[in-house]
Amino acid sequence: MKEKISSKDIFQTINELVGEINQILNEFQKEKYFYGIILIYSFIENILKYFVALEVIWRKSEKRWNKEEKKLMKKFLENFCKRLSFVNAVNLAFSLDIINFNLYEKIERIRKERNNIIHQFWVYQHKKDYNQLRKKLENLAKIANELVGIFNKGTQKYPEEAMNKIFDFYF
Repeated sequence: MKEKISSKDIFQTINELVGEINQILNEFQKEKYFYGIILIYSFIENILKYFVALEVIWRKSEKRWNKEEKKLMKKFLENFCKRLSFVNAVNLAFSLDIINFNLYEKIERIRKERNNIIHQFWVYQHKKDYNQLRKKLENLAKIANELVGIFNKGTQKYPEEAMNKIFDFYF
């Protein structure tokens, strides 16, 4: 049976991730820079997918659905959210006014960079260049912090009770 997810779990996970990245940077744990980079790439992609899913579910949950429609909508939303790619999430986040154009451009550069890093030998060539890795990690952390700010503002748009309703609807 799938464990129920709550909005509190998401807050806790985000806080733990931010704490871990800050610890890596503050304590100059250079052997963990690459790990931090990969972690933030994943975070940026997944938080965007979360934002898009939350906004779409929020908009759909405002409508009245009968039991059959709700069942079909739940299945549609489940498939829609699970199939979101990074590029689609970035485009939808901008289209839904979740992120502004400046952040869109930054994330789009990060997305392309991430693809290049994963598909090329950049990692192997720079795995011991801790200055280069640290710069990349610091730049990614700035973008991640912007997204955490958006998440925190979102908690004002979606009160916890409403967020829990959305999570109940989706999960």
